[in-house]
Amino acid sequence: MVDRIRVLHIDPEPESAAPIAGRFERADDIVVEVVSDAEEGLDRIASATFDCVVSEYALPERTGIEMVERVREDRPRIPFVIYTGEGSEAIASDAFAAGATDYLPKDAGTDRHDRLVERIRTAVDRTCSVERTAADDRLRALFENAPNSVIEGEIVDGGDTHRIRAVNGAFEDTFGYESSEVVGSDIADVIVPADRMAEHRTVRSRIADGEPILGEAVCETADGEREFLVSGIPWGTDGDHADGWYVWHTDITERKRRANAIEELHTATGALVEAATAEEVAQIAADALRDVLDLPFNGVHFYDESEDGLVPVAWTSEAEEIVGAPPTFTPGEGIAGRAYQRREPRVYQDITEAPELFNPDTPIRSEMALPLSDHGVMLVASRERDAFDDLDVSMARTLAEHATAVLHRIERERVLEELQDRTQQLMRASTTEEIAEIAVDTAGGILGGQLSGVHLVDDSGCRLELAAHAESVESSFDEPPMYERGAEDDPASAVVWGAFDSGEPRHIDDIRTHESLAAETPSRSVIVHPLDDHGVFIVSSTEPNAFDEPDKTFIEILATAATAALNRVEHERELRRRNEQLDEFAGLISHDLRNPLNVAQGRISLAREETETDHLDPAASAVDRALSLLEESLAVARRGHDEGDLEPVELASAISECWMHTDTAEAELIVETERTVRADPSRLKQLFENLIGNAVKHAGEDCRITVGDIPRGFYVADDGPGIPADERDTAFEAGYTTDDGSTGYGLYIVQEIANAHGWEVAVAEGADGGARFEVTGVDTVDS
Repeated sequence: MVDRIRVLHIDPEPESAAPIAGRFERADDIVVEVVSDAEEGLDRIASATFDCVVSEYALPERTGIEMVERVREDRPRIPFVIYTGEGSEAIASDAFAAGATDYLPKDAGTDRHDRLVERIRTAVDRTCSVERTAADDRLRALFENAPNSVIEGEIVDGGDTHRIRAVNGAFEDTFGYESSEVVGSDIADVIVPADRMAEHRTVRSRIADGEPILGEAVCETADGEREFLVSGIPWGTDGDHADGWYVWHTDITERKRRANAIEELHTATGALVEAATAEEVAQIAADALRDVLDLPFNGVHFYDESEDGLVPVAWTSEAEEIVGAPPTFTPGEGIAGRAYQRREPRVYQDITEAPELFNPDTPIRSEMALPLSDHGVMLVASRERDAFDDLDVSMARTLAEHATAVLHRIERERVLEELQDRTQQLMRASTTEEIAEIAVDTAGGILGGQLSGVHLVDDSGCRLELAAHAESVESSFDEPPMYERGAEDDPASAVVWGAFDSGEPRHIDDIRTHESLAAETPSRSVIVHPLDDHGVFIVSSTEPNAFDEPDKTFIEILATAATAALNRVEHERELRRRNEQLDEFAGLISHDLRNPLNVAQGRISLAREETETDHLDPAASAVDRALSLLEESLAVARRGHDEGDLEPVELASAISECWMHTDTAEAELIVETERTVRADPSRLKQLFENLIGNAVKHAGEDCRITVGDIPRGFYVADDGPGIPADERDTAFEAGYTTDDGSTGYGLYIVQEIANAHGWEVAVAEGADGGARFEVTGVDTVDS
């Protein structure tokens, strides 16, 4: 029953409506609102809440029967009473047929208004009772069918006892207790652990005070303690305290376990990242499986190429208790070998159903084999069937993925380190054949290219001939492969020459996608890398998709280093050839020119003894100049662009020594440097001697020469006339001079010495207006 009944009274006659309204006002439990026509009544029913409608039959727009029918369209359960002065049995019958709750004529005695009030109360109470029953039925259905555990309790004995009144089926499934075992008991005695009682008292006090609760709690079940999300709602809170409560329990044990496992696994993977060796990774993974994921029977096996098997690297003592000494598996053998071979995880809740069972007599009943890419496999086992839930499998796979990533990183670091060593070997190699052998050995030894070879262009420029190859090439091919340019019936030659001519690498992940190539080679994966104009480096494997992006990068690094080594050897070969030619030429020049000049010198000396003439001095100077030109030309030819052994040289000491051994006349030397550089001492002194001689000759015998520091180098400046700006670009060319008595080779030799060291030399205007020679790109030695 509602506290106050809201009644809408529809009556077009004010004289009739007024006494009824007065009677309603005298009833404490009824509030009335009066309207005079049907449309206004419908508007109020639509916009406000009423518990009962009382209507006259005779309305201006429609009859009371029509009014009942219209209201029932939207409000089928609201009590509707026809209270009319035009009553008849026919109207009463039609009213009930239309859905009216009651019918009462206005002329039905002096107490008719009192009877109307009672009829209203009875109709509203009946409707409320039906609705309460429906609500109770819905609540009971919700209670019984809720997917989570629900407990209904009542608070008795002044709040001291929170007694269980009912539990649903989900409670029995979740907690493992029958309804008959717990109904009538205090909830604390059923599901609250002893060490959680203080926390529980706080919660029951709050819900008794009418406060809803929401939080996590550890509860006792028939199978032990589990964690729950608990939601409690009090009921019957009209007084100072609640009369009872409903409590929902959602089991979050697995969710919490997963969260904790993820957090602990995150810590374990952090340790994996710090691992420096593959063996460390294996041990950390085995420990994490046992200590973090509670999977104690486990081990890690790595593939060992020398044994062609999966060799145990790390395993727990618990695993050893089951199987004894861990075996070595060959790829494809047993669950472990099959998982490794196919790179696919294997999870068996009952290994007796596994077709690849390694040992039929094993005590193992559940097993996981998780591949670690091409590194190996991680094994987890149990003596029990159905030992692994979804969380176990998910967490173990996550650990395997992290371990694989770290193993990839360690492998890449190892390859890079070995690649660096092989690159140094390439830089030290002295022949083309040695370079080819190092490249092939590296490709097969550390990059997985079992069928690799270096092919160099022959003298005709139309054939790529095999210069070095892996041992397996001979056993895999009927004859060593060779590629002819333009061979129309040889698709392999077209691919190889295409890479050579374009200068771009060619990657083929699976030869079988190229039908024309598949029949010609046992290779499945191929990389053809050009070596400039020397040839090609072919790295191939019998496995498809054998080279990932890091592998391709490593192969490119190796090919680039091999190309640089081939260029260097070719350059050295060319230098030796040129040097031999220069030596031969220098010997010829020395013999064929020096001898006549020496004869001329001798004849001039004899002539001076026999006669006096002004013509002999110019002749002697010309001969001396010719001999100087010859010596400087030979020096340039013999030294060329090569520098000798580099060592630390103090600039101040070197310039001072040169000053003592050079004809400096009355010139002044100012040294403003304490820098030590890496240079060939003899050639550095030659550079200084030429610059000093150049300054004295062109700036005058009393000139001032300054040597000082500039960023990454040094300068030599004089206070002479300098070199005109429009001639500075040609000042270092052979033969350049502003003095008719000079050979013009001094500055050319300076530039050659600078170039041989990898330095740059330029001329600018000095602070005193003279020439300033700046040498940059110089390596200094830290003091």
